[in-house]
Amino acid sequence: MDLREYEAAKFELAEILRALGASPGAGEDFKSRIAELFARLAEDRFHLVVAGRFSRGKTTLMNAILGLDRLPAGILPLTSVITRVIYGSRERVKVEFEHGAIGFEVSMEALPDYITERGNPGNVRRIRAASIELPAEILRRGVCFIDTPGLGSAVAENTRTTKEFLPQADAVILVSAYDGPLAEEELRIADRLTRASRKLFVVLNKRDIAAPPARREIEEYVRTRLTEACGPQAPPIFSLSAREALAAKLEGSREGVAASGIDELERTLTRFLTAERGEQLLRTMCARASRLLAELDGDTAALRARLEEFAESRHDSSALATEALGIAGDAPPPRESPIRMEDCVVCAAVAGRLFDFMRQYQHDLASRAEERERLASSGGLCAPHWRLYASMASERDACVVLAPLAKRLAADLREAGSLSAAPGGVRHTAGAATDCRLCAVERDARSQAIAELARRHEDAPAGDMGGVPSVCLPHLRALAVQLGDRPLTRMLARRQGAACERLTEDLQRYVMKRDAVRGGLASEEETRAARRAMAFIAGHRVLTPRDGAD
Repeated sequence: MDLREYEAAKFELAEILRALGASPGAGEDFKSRIAELFARLAEDRFHLVVAGRFSRGKTTLMNAILGLDRLPAGILPLTSVITRVIYGSRERVKVEFEHGAIGFEVSMEALPDYITERGNPGNVRRIRAASIELPAEILRRGVCFIDTPGLGSAVAENTRTTKEFLPQADAVILVSAYDGPLAEEELRIADRLTRASRKLFVVLNKRDIAAPPARREIEEYVRTRLTEACGPQAPPIFSLSAREALAAKLEGSREGVAASGIDELERTLTRFLTAERGEQLLRTMCARASRLLAELDGDTAALRARLEEFAESRHDSSALATEALGIAGDAPPPRESPIRMEDCVVCAAVAGRLFDFMRQYQHDLASRAEERERLASSGGLCAPHWRLYASMASERDACVVLAPLAKRLAADLREAGSLSAAPGGVRHTAGAATDCRLCAVERDARSQAIAELARRHEDAPAGDMGGVPSVCLPHLRALAVQLGDRPLTRMLARRQGAACERLTEDLQRYVMKRDAVRGGLASEEETRAARRAMAFIAGHRVLTPRDGAD
């Protein structure tokens, strides 16, 4: 099981809890306890503490795992400030003061002025913590990195802060290096964490600076010292070059990532976070939900069977992750960004064309009697395009334009024998124009936009789904009709399928966080998920009656 599958299991459990809370006989106290379980799911994060002496390459290692070269590396010992790296739809840095004072945002470039000894000596600014939000996929999957002050710093407070924070971690990555392996302070931390049964991973960084014979000798030295200090529970050692790993991910080189040694660390971290820590949480949640279910009266057999099936799947779950953190199946190269649902390029082109046309057309209607007569005789515009007109025309011009149409409608309604569409009925039903000018403009704009899309992206590389734009579902269908079963059509469908999977997760996360009364934890993507889903399903505007399926 990888991080994606673990999150899918949380969504499934949330659905069961939702059904449990909606059961007959579920009172307010019962629902409040269900909300507590929702809160546990919504707040669930994997806290990975990165510790070690300064100049070991901790920040470079985090950058490498994130696949982003954004976290600033400090060349001097850090202050006693704890820095968290969490998910955000956009890059943002927040600094929090001690004693509850209101924090503020700073740029990434200005962050060292608050968390390094050079910019904030002795923490004179009284900074308690800093949070860095980045749009990295591993963070979106629930991992939170915690960068601690360097061990062995000349500032005693730094080492003390790190030691006090370590027990709060789900796992600790202790970073040492080939150019000074396993200092006494690092060895004491390893011994302390092992005695406390805390999960520990030891990284030997900078292997690119050591020749193979020296590398093997250093690795054996570290392994021996860890065994002497920790006994048979000595943590595993991972030899890697964070610098080479980061460069390979930025270049999108799978071979470079494998050669750097970081992939084995990532696979092992994933196995621990999901198969050990994550599964334990899900089993605990299942047990609590089962106890709540036992309190309900009435027929709960179907719900009980569903919960038991989920719990059994947790006990039987033995699949181990085979890919890097947060990536499953036929993952994209490390450099490639996740496929996101974006604005439809055809909708944007059509909207622009309609706006330009209406800007001139509403002026022509107000200034030319023949245009008003033509509009009235055709029955006016369709309802969506009347709304577009109303958003652009002045009140005075609208009165001038609508008067002839209203006069015809009045005559039709007085003379009508029935309100049917049959001959003799109302000919000019408002909002049901027989020949809406803007519908014709819209159809032409859509055809041109689809043809331009085909022309520009027909030769896009078959595997580069990120290289083609987003298209909403109605226009994807229209493109398939106009172009037929061509490579571009299939590529757009695959791209939107991948983006829709990501959108589904955002929808599920938002519901889970709102059910837990934790809406403040939702990212910008999650908060906008419903609107983005509607735009994909129905287009970025209200479809006109004449659109149909063509």
